[in-house]
Amino acid sequence: SCTGGQKWVHLACLRRWQRGVLVSQPTHPDFYDNDDRHKTCNVCKAAYTCPPPTRLDLMQSFVGDKLAQLIEPGNIICSSKGFS
Repeated sequence: SCTGGQKWVHLACLRRWQRGVLVSQPTHPDFYDNDDRHKTCNVCKAAYTCPPPTRLDLMQSFVGDKLAQLIEPGNIICSSKGFS
């Protein structure tokens, strides 16, 4: 159990912060490192009891379930000014 100040954080606030950490991470495997900020308390190093959101959870929160279900491993997501 956490002994740092994070043990008093609201669950919704922790989830929002975990989501922000996930968004800031690179998505390409060559540039991804083992960033555990969203998994462990940075004060006492205890693991959070609520798991961080997955990239699928993140995608669903941005685009909704229907569009997120179209994305499969191996796909590339792109944008262009003509479609934005």
